[in-house]
Amino acid sequence: MNVSIPAEHYEPEGTHPTRRIGLAVLGMHRSGTSALTRVLSLLGADLPARLMGAGGSNETGHWEPERLVSINDQLLAEGDGSWDDWRSFDRQLLDEKYLHFRSVIAACLREDFGDSQLFVLKDPRICRLVPLFKDVSDQLNVELRYIIPYRNADEVAASLNARDGITVDYGRLMWARHILEAEADTRGSARVFVPYDALLSDFEGVCHRIGSCLNVDWPIPVSQARAGIADFVRPDLRHHNTSEERLHSVGEIAGFTDQIRANIVKLDQNPSDQEAMGELSLLKEKLDNPRKRFVDATFSELVGRRRRDAESFRLQLEHVQHDVDVKSEQLRQSHAAQEAADVKLEQVQQQLTAAREAAGFKEEEFRRQQLQLQNDLADAAARAQALERSLSATLNSYSWRATRPLRWLASLLVRRRGDALA
Repeated sequence: MNVSIPAEHYEPEGTHPTRRIGLAVLGMHRSGTSALTRVLSLLGADLPARLMGAGGSNETGHWEPERLVSINDQLLAEGDGSWDDWRSFDRQLLDEKYLHFRSVIAACLREDFGDSQLFVLKDPRICRLVPLFKDVSDQLNVELRYIIPYRNADEVAASLNARDGITVDYGRLMWARHILEAEADTRGSARVFVPYDALLSDFEGVCHRIGSCLNVDWPIPVSQARAGIADFVRPDLRHHNTSEERLHSVGEIAGFTDQIRANIVKLDQNPSDQEAMGELSLLKEKLDNPRKRFVDATFSELVGRRRRDAESFRLQLEHVQHDVDVKSEQLRQSHAAQEAADVKLEQVQQQLTAAREAAGFKEEEFRRQQLQLQNDLADAAARAQALERSLSATLNSYSWRATRPLRWLASLLVRRRGDALA
């Protein structure tokens, strides 16, 4: 996209003045959707309250509503699909649960965005579910305006291969499904296409163009948000550039995705290009009715997944076996420690028994000596009482009273003798 080329302005007819605006970022995984969503939030569009965290493959953050991603996965599974299935999604399988999912998604969006007047909604899975989300947004009095970032299919395929081990041709078909359905289901709605290269090289031009095409006045002017965006949108975050002889081959599928991209570029430059939309419709029909080469790519991917699953199982088994070995050794050591503890306990019990026996002997000896002392004290007390009685008897006897004058005289002589000597 040449951002200097003027784009058509979108002016919704009959729009209720209080209708809120939701900016839906529709793009294939690994196409710059996360970076673009963060840029829009730095311009003032509200992010969901419950964000999915950053990961090793996206260190700056995913900026997706965590709960909604789970709901969308369930929804795709109901239609016999998944996030990485490029085949046509059978929406008729959802007929019985359509109202249920519509209600669940509406509740999720209320919780994540509340009464926000301008918010940004991003999950690549929504590329496959645009009609449902249109219905939900109408229910919530929200007007969805679409931003469709696109990146070279080969680079997306290389990124998927590095992150998930997905084969290159299968990754190209995933890219084709997401971009074709997003384009087809947003026709007639406010939308703008954003090439990944332009976002990295001229984010200011991209921001101005999105605002102009979608008739959005950014709450935070681009000039004011420039520094924060520049810190976030950096060319060094681009990990995959097309090379390696166009990722080993330029076959039917690579040519197919090249045709899609060429027509997307035409729509990027001229949103009213009917010829480009017609070509994209034919290409989508071709994808809905795959040829042998497409089936071969699917078979190769399934074989690759089976091998990856087998390798993953082998590694898990090795990990489990290692854990078993470690725990077995720990158990053996525990048993040995228990046996040693049992021996020590027996020794302690024997020592305790001996100590108790020795203590019993000493206690008996103490009691014997205590009893002997008590007996001796009793004997002494008895003798003392006998002496007291004998003394009392003596003092009260006739002879003791009769000899009292003699005892007095003897005492007097003793005192006088003492005085004479003095």
